[in-house]
Amino acid sequence: MIVTDDAALDAARSSGKIGYPGTAKDASSASPGQGMETMRKFMVVIDETPECQKAMRFAARRARNTGGRVLMVYVIPPEEFQHWIGVAEVMRAEAREAAEARLSELADGLTALSGLTPEFSIRVGALADEVMAAIEEDPEIGVLVLGAGDEDGPGPLVSQLVAKQGHRMRVPVTVVPGGLSPERIDAIT
Repeated sequence: MIVTDDAALDAARSSGKIGYPGTAKDASSASPGQGMETMRKFMVVIDETPECQKAMRFAARRARNTGGRVLMVYVIPPEEFQHWIGVAEVMRAEAREAAEARLSELADGLTALSGLTPEFSIRVGALADEVMAAIEEDPEIGVLVLGAGDEDGPGPLVSQLVAKQGHRMRVPVTVVPGGLSPERIDAIT
């Protein structure tokens, strides 16, 4: 079956004719008229940028509307810990606390938007490497959702992951344009 738009794709999926990537069931195991059980996760990289919030909104709404889930990934850069051992341990603990606080703050908004409780992952390492590793480690991740900057190009995260790592992706990447309003994001999803 070839499907060309989101509405037709969602209708075909809910009717059991096709499934999501990474589903526990495929179309051959679904009973006629029975919906597909989805295991698709929308992965969002969390940071302090406005584009992160747009990507999170898109992922939350899309997951709600398609029966998916949201994985929020926060990556702590490794260079923050290049000091004496005692200082590095304190800095690592502080960075983790800041990551947990940011994830918790955004999770409340995500739950309000979608009614879903997100999963969290805090990783330490180079951003692109950790995002790629998270995708490879979790077969339920079906889409990476990134937010583009408003005016100064796509932003460093989109440039780094899509332009330089895109050929290695095993999942599609959705880039949410920075100029989209919350209302437009809601309408699209």
